Amino acid sequence: MLLVVIAHTMQGGTYGSMVRGVIYSFHMPLFFILSGFTMRPSKNIRSFWKKTLKSAKSLLIPGVLLYFAWICIEICRNTENLMSTDFWKGKALTLLFASASSTVWGETFIAGIGMIWFFFVLFWGKVLYDAMQLFVQNILQKEKNTELLLIVLSFLFAVAGIVLGKYRWLPFSLDVAFGIQPFFAFGQLLKRFDWEHKSGMRMMLCILIWCVCFFVTYPNPDNWTYLEVGLRRYSVFPISYLCAMTGTVVLGVLGQYIGRWKKKSAFGKPVSMIVKPFYIIGKNSMYLLCIHIMDQLWDFIWYVEGHQFISAGRRLGTDLLIFAVVMMIVLRLPRDEKR
Repeated sequence: MLLVVIAHTMQGGTYGSMVRGVIYSFHMPLFFILSGFTMRPSKNIRSFWKKTLKSAKSLLIPGVLLYFAWICIEICRNTENLMSTDFWKGKALTLLFASASSTVWGETFIAGIGMIWFFFVLFWGKVLYDAMQLFVQNILQKEKNTELLLIVLSFLFAVAGIVLGKYRWLPFSLDVAFGIQPFFAFGQLLKRFDWEHKSGMRMMLCILIWCVCFFVTYPNPDNWTYLEVGLRRYSVFPISYLCAMTGTVVLGVLGQYIGRWKKKSAFGKPVSMIVKPFYIIGKNSMYLLCIHIMDQLWDFIWYVEGHQFISAGRRLGTDLLIFAVVMMIVLRLPRDEKR
């Protein structure tokens, strides 16, 4: 999330583009990989629908609420929108497609929904992968065969999503949900990854692979050609996917190194002091994402014209300050209310 805020503030130039490119090479796939890593596959149809409903509450409802918050802001800025049929029709189509950027369906222009796309894509991506693994689980009983078939199917879905993303975008960004299936499969595989065994050698190998893949997918800082999931830019597939996966492993191994420092308690678990702030942010990253989605309202605080690195630092600091205030309120709520 910290890298997301920084990357979204980088406007261009050689150094700004390079920073943005490095972060974009893995930052959104990392969210989906971690979702796959933490996902508990459904065992039957009943548990599948229960998990789907839970995901809808935690992802779709916040996404829709954030979207309507922005609609209310637009109405406050121009009250004539309240009675405009075209305004509400446009907003309904934007919500229907839930796309990060604008598109055209037939002859109808459909505005993008912005960063809120992530909530919808993560929801449909999780539902699709869970349904796929449940289907495969009912066909095959051998675990190794199940994993192999899931990997194959996830890449077939990815190819379908990439083709659709090039020619025909689907409502609710379903084509993007297809395209991210390999990340969920990779996240599931990481559950068996031994982070301690030869971690230094593995980290160096992953850094090497990541660097090679990165420069293949992003050879020119003046031309943003790297992986941008929300915009349907699947540069040099599947090399860009390999770049995202190895970048995620590098961060995972780095986290293991940092986690070995002297530990103290956080949320009832022993966590090293240097990790504790990241642990709190990571555990509550959706709060920070919501704040980041709304931070254009206070861009007069963080935006400095002509100074993208200063703007990025001030934006990150401002969002974290608001996040700290929100967390102070949330953590003081009674346990039953928080749930």
